[in-house]
Amino acid sequence: MAGYRQLNTGTLLPCVGFGTGTSFFNRVEDVASCMDQAYSAGYRLFDTAMVYGTEEGIGRGVEDLLNSGVQRKDIFITTKISPWKWNQIQEYVSESLSKLKVEKIDLVLIHSAGLPLDRSKMSEKLRKRITEKDLNDFPSTAEGLSDMRLHMWKTLENLVKEGKIQDIGVSNWTSQHINQLMEASQVTLTPAVNQIEFNPYLVDEDILETCAKYKIVVQAYAPLGNGKNMANRHLAGSQDGLKYLLDDPTILAKASKYQATPAQICLRWALQRGVAVVLKTENKNRMEENLDLEFIIAEEDMREINALKKVNQRLFGNIYDID
Repeated sequence: MAGYRQLNTGTLLPCVGFGTGTSFFNRVEDVASCMDQAYSAGYRLFDTAMVYGTEEGIGRGVEDLLNSGVQRKDIFITTKISPWKWNQIQEYVSESLSKLKVEKIDLVLIHSAGLPLDRSKMSEKLRKRITEKDLNDFPSTAEGLSDMRLHMWKTLENLVKEGKIQDIGVSNWTSQHINQLMEASQVTLTPAVNQIEFNPYLVDEDILETCAKYKIVVQAYAPLGNGKNMANRHLAGSQDGLKYLLDDPTILAKASKYQATPAQICLRWALQRGVAVVLKTENKNRMEENLDLEFIIAEEDMREINALKKVNQRLFGNIYDID
């Protein structure tokens, strides 16, 4: 098993979590049934978000597991609140509690630091998720975005005090966003987690250093890079196709050396960098493989994998577009 990381609050965070984003979007029944398989394979952390449309599926899965004799303390649930709901946090947390069928959520993250002030940098997919009213109510200046983040954070701090949430954190926040929050005199709780896109092709050392400074655990999404279907698409504005991480010669060479899969190499590398991971699969064998990470990658091999960061391939939007 992959073990746990201790958060700055003392809570133990499972190092490898089961995600329900992207291909799981709005597939409530499939998420519920996959939860049972994932739990049996050894997963204890289940990651969802308001925009995924999978909170209800997680809730059904939790209910089934509890009815089968699993204890609530052995299930760790993370969900995320969209920043365009910045003035409706309490209502959405209450809705999440109801959908997840729990009395307290283990970890709630602010899903991003906001929206780009230059709306042309918003993807078409993102635009479709946001109502015209939410967009009109959204801050339109850098100062307004900073105030919004502080407002969201203080609301989450109050929900921790009320016992509705155990721990709170952020997602897709840069060092600037984190420092700005931590410099506010009103803040009493430090983010426990910053969930960011992270894999051998994308390593933001600045964010890692800032999170280490505040004892914030970094948790990776897309720790295996992109799937082959995405690799065959083109980056916006680029003539170059996306590189497929799991076919990288360095990763393949290390997989052969350690008698592991390329995915296991990427996951073990992340854990040795001190980064927890969230990933998804619907294949039971892969669920088990992705938790079988007991081997250790030697320092010289870690350095070779670290060097892959020069690819600098971002898949899910540029977090530096947000002031």
